[in-house]
Amino acid sequence: IAARFPEARDGVILGCEHVLATAAEKAAAFARTGAAAVDMESHAIAAVAAEWDVPFLAVRAIADAADTALPAAALAGVGHDGNERPLAVLYALLRKPGDLPALLQLAHKFNYLGRMGEGPIVNMPAPINVESVRR
Repeated sequence: IAARFPEARDGVILGCEHVLATAAEKAAAFARTGAAAVDMESHAIAAVAAEWDVPFLAVRAIADAADTALPAAALAGVGHDGNERPLAVLYALLRKPGDLPALLQLAHKFNYLGRMGEGPIVNMPAPINVESVRR
C-alpha cells in the first residue's frame, strides 16, 4: 500500500456514532484520543472481529481534513438511516447558497478518492470462513 500511496500514514481511527462536522470538534477528538482519523463504520466491524478473534485492519481515505468544516448541505445529504437525501441537499443550498463551493470541493475529493482505489493494490488472502474461527 505504501508504494502505491506514499502519502498514506498509519494511525488510530476513532470510531464515532455521529459526524464531527467542525474543525473544533475534530481538534477536540484528536486532543482527547490522539486518533489520526474518525469514521462511523469501521469500529462496528472491528468489534465483531474482536468478538470472533479475527484480525482486522481498516484502510480509510479521508476527504474532509481535520481543519475543514463540513458544509451543512453535505450533512443534510445523508439521513439518520444512512440513505441519501438529494432533495435535502438542494433545500440546504437554497437556505445557504454559500455552501456550494465547499460542497463541490468535498464532492471532488470523494470522487478522486474513489478512483484512487480502482484496481488491485495488494494481493489479498482468501476470505476467512468466520465459522471456522469462532471460539
